[in-house]
Amino acid sequence: MTKKLLFLFLILSGITLYQSKVIGNSKPMFFCDNLAPTNFQITNITQSSVSVSWTLDPNTPDYILRIRPVGSFAWLSSPLQTNSLGNYTFSELVSCTNYEIQVSKVCVSQGNWTASLSFTTLSNGICSLAINEIQKTPSISIFPNPVSDILSIAGISSESDFEIYNLVGQKVSSGKTSDNKVNVHKLLKGIYFIKIKDKIKENRLKFIKK
Repeated sequence: MTKKLLFLFLILSGITLYQSKVIGNSKPMFFCDNLAPTNFQITNITQSSVSVSWTLDPNTPDYILRIRPVGSFAWLSSPLQTNSLGNYTFSELVSCTNYEIQVSKVCVSQGNWTASLSFTTLSNGICSLAINEIQKTPSISIFPNPVSDILSIAGISSESDFEIYNLVGQKVSSGKTSDNKVNVHKLLKGIYFIKIKDKIKENRLKFIKK
């Protein structure tokens, strides 16, 4: 009888120890709430990136962030931030552009977004120069707009460097113009910005791909 009681005691002790280890190592999803993260702030801004930070919630396993140019409808979301350190950097942004950014907890479902933080990426030294140059030289124009295949550019040399960005600031195409034209037929339908570098001038123009 004594041996049976001792055996039962050892089994129950083992189960209790196992449960305590599992519970101690598990993520506290039960206490994770949908409130927006606190102390959300911008820590660094460059010509093409922004870094942000927020206070970690010990009961929150994951976070997600999103960013967009001010006035745009489309957001660019970050990958899910598992075991986050409470900071994140968005890169490949467009210089001299106004953006807004938010962060949210992810528990069983996604929580509330923080209020947007707005910022402007830094100038690369050409933004203000381009404005002055437009006053001294014939204006640059693009046509047709909306465009299906070939975008023509007036007011530049025959071969100028160009970069095309979507609404969330991602570069989707680049190269040199050919006879003052750019082939855009591979682009998806939507709104884009084309940055044209011609000698010392740099201009950004908006067009619609239909």
